[in-house]
Amino acid sequence: MKKVILTENGLNNIIEMSLIEESFNDKVIMAKNYLEKMFGKGSFQDNNGNVVGVFIKMSNGAPTDKSLWKSDVLDDMEDKLNGIITDKEERKGFLAQVLQDWWNNYKGLKIGVLSNYGFLNKRKK
Repeated sequence: MKKVILTENGLNNIIEMSLIEESFNDKVIMAKNYLEKMFGKGSFQDNNGNVVGVFIKMSNGAPTDKSLWKSDVLDDMEDKLNGIITDKEERKGFLAQVLQDWWNNYKGLKIGVLSNYGFLNKRKK
């Protein structure tokens, strides 16, 4: 049996992360659901033979012939979900993280958890 020693600082960090995850839970699920409803994932080969990922615009659950880059999707999310977080820079980082996790099929999104909360590092304490 191993002993785990947890300092007060370590415990505070665990509690803080739990609170952060809980406070963003509904927002993560809302953004994920928007992505699943509005976009699909696709790819094509460029002139050099490299596989390039693109987003496919969806309409009534079916793919359209419109493909978008990541920056286009982020702009769309900013427009449609602009009330999700009031601070513009934090919102931009949050939406970028949701988009990255969605593209990478991060399983935590199903329960409203992101793989990284680094966009909060700019928050003033």
